[in-house]
Amino acid sequence: MPEPKGIEYELPPGRKLVYWPYPSGLGCDTIASIPRPAVLIWNFREAHPSAGAADCADLAPGQVYASTEGYPVFAAAPLLGEPSTPPPSAAPSAAPTPLRWNLGMHDLFTIVSGPRRTATATLAGEMLEITYSALDGGSIENLFDGNRETLIRGESDNPFVLELRFPKPRPELAAVSLHFASMETFVVKITAERSDAEPATVEKAFVGLTGEPVLEFEVPGDRARPVNAVRFEILDRRATPGEGYHLHLRGVELKNSEETAAPD
Repeated sequence: MPEPKGIEYELPPGRKLVYWPYPSGLGCDTIASIPRPAVLIWNFREAHPSAGAADCADLAPGQVYASTEGYPVFAAAPLLGEPSTPPPSAAPSAAPTPLRWNLGMHDLFTIVSGPRRTATATLAGEMLEITYSALDGGSIENLFDGNRETLIRGESDNPFVLELRFPKPRPELAAVSLHFASMETFVVKITAERSDAEPATVEKAFVGLTGEPVLEFEVPGDRARPVNAVRFEILDRRATPGEGYHLHLRGVELKNSEETAAPD
């Protein structure tokens, strides 16, 4: 998200920035009554500006805006015309609502976010708590079985989310390797939670990879502080496939400091 101070600095005289807490506080009635013209801005990972706006998505049709490097920055919806009366509340749809992410004439993607799943799995003798996007092939345990013939397939989420939470802090963890199956052009965002520190995040973009790449990601943040959890968000940057987005991932490997590759 842009820094609020930066937004306020660029506002013309007479305009102001108003904050609403997510997930509540900004329902259909409020959106319909906001004086026009206005712009709603929210986290690009959310399909709607608030949970209360899910039943009236047509009032604030969102688009994800990206940096010049192609990374998503924020979602926004212009509010034009006159304030209106919202439609009667309807039961929310079980299907995730997509946001369009337009990065240029030749780059049109979809951000799709559905409910997360949780499970436990054993890796290197530890029982990990796993949070992940829904699957329609394989099981989450396949990532940790050491068998390169098995894999998981994401059901539809883009980005696909995978979070590993450790039963106790890992002071020696330096990197995590992901074994992909046929990923070509994508962005990986890695967030690490370390003891007594704010979460640290880095992003890496990949273009035109072939085969089944095995990629090693350094765990961001202060290495003097042990790691409590690592979260991956894997964004497929291809134009929306006809069958939808289906991440294919074969395995995950944790690497301690002495096991990581030396820099070139």
